[in-house]
Amino acid sequence: MTTLPHPAPARAPHSLRPLDVIAWGATGFTGKLVARYLAEQHPPRDGGLRWALAGRSQAKLERLRSELLGTDESAARVPILVGDGNDRGSLDAIVSQTRAIASTVGPFARYGSTLVAACAAAGTHYCDITGEVLWVKSMIEAHHAEAQRTGARIVPFCGFDSIPFDLGWRFVSERVERDHGRTPSEIRAVIGPMRGGASGGTIATMLDGLNLIKNPQARATLANGNALVPPSGPQPVRVRDVRGPGYDPDLGVHTAPFFMATVNTRVVRRSHALLGHPYGLDHRYTESQASGRGLKGRATANLLSLGMGAFVGAAMLPGVPRLLVGRVLPKPGEGPSPAQQAAGFFVVRFVAVARCAPGESPLIRIGRVEAQGDPGYAVTSRMLAESAICLATEAESLPERAGVLTPASGIGLPLVRRLDAAGVHFTMEEASG
Repeated sequence: MTTLPHPAPARAPHSLRPLDVIAWGATGFTGKLVARYLAEQHPPRDGGLRWALAGRSQAKLERLRSELLGTDESAARVPILVGDGNDRGSLDAIVSQTRAIASTVGPFARYGSTLVAACAAAGTHYCDITGEVLWVKSMIEAHHAEAQRTGARIVPFCGFDSIPFDLGWRFVSERVERDHGRTPSEIRAVIGPMRGGASGGTIATMLDGLNLIKNPQARATLANGNALVPPSGPQPVRVRDVRGPGYDPDLGVHTAPFFMATVNTRVVRRSHALLGHPYGLDHRYTESQASGRGLKGRATANLLSLGMGAFVGAAMLPGVPRLLVGRVLPKPGEGPSPAQQAAGFFVVRFVAVARCAPGESPLIRIGRVEAQGDPGYAVTSRMLAESAICLATEAESLPERAGVLTPASGIGLPLVRRLDAAGVHFTMEEASG
């Protein structure tokens, strides 16, 4: 058995650490997908990326490592690290051995805070797949300054929440600047078509979030589109979330509210703030989902708008979440089958409106982010793994920035290149005129 010992906690230089990446929570539903991706793309026999499996159960980790032998026999050499997410000492020992750690252990407000604290103190880069805005806000308040001092890049939101949107916004904005010499005054992200399932872990996170918004103060924070913007710096304009049916004239589709927009828009606005508001304090970013064209598309937009409100209202009623989980919704540890994951996909289109001189027609350009595979699992596992690898191995090409960051501000365009090779494609559509 290959198991690394727990050294005494120390903030060793990255160059002296024995590992590049640790997959924390590797035996969970999404954690296993991350482990398989690492085994497929970076088998230990190649002698390249140095990675390990970590979690709280030695037996489950060893069972997972045995399963990975079917991917590559050299997986037998993958180290195992055992720790408890609530035991700071065991986490200090683990994070001190690696340059970066990728966490899939959610809900993160329940299970993730101690690991972030350990990484911030040790100068260890960190990424996860959370979509929990309130939790990330608390991590910013608690650990941003310390992570800046130690050089740790703490990068939450590295799954479908919110890489396609945050990096898509950055990619399209930079292309408009590069190709046309103009900055975008507005970017509208429209998701769809899309096909994907949900795991029990995601459902648990979502229900936790719905429970939190029963608190008036939490509800007010979540309703603030600038909730993650540093309060001490310049404050951008407040942009309302899309709350009802609409129509996008540049794409020619009817639209409805997108259930992840209250996460992604906050992430993008933090990115813009951390980058120094390069597109102006009046820059606007919004999200919606495409519902189709014509009368059918308009009717679908109305139904989606009503259905989202009804679901949120029902899920907040006492006892309803317990009734749904295991009957209508999957339990923790359950999720889409391999066949369902392979059949999934997503497309996000970004409509960029560039600033123009008085009297000029607006310059409109459209970008795309798309991938084959279930967005929340097959693709998320790739995005998280590549985020961790980028943090661990491409330090020279990353932004010179530390703290509690975002994908666009903490990793940026080097990750776009890695993701393109991994099947997540960022492109610009040809201009129609």
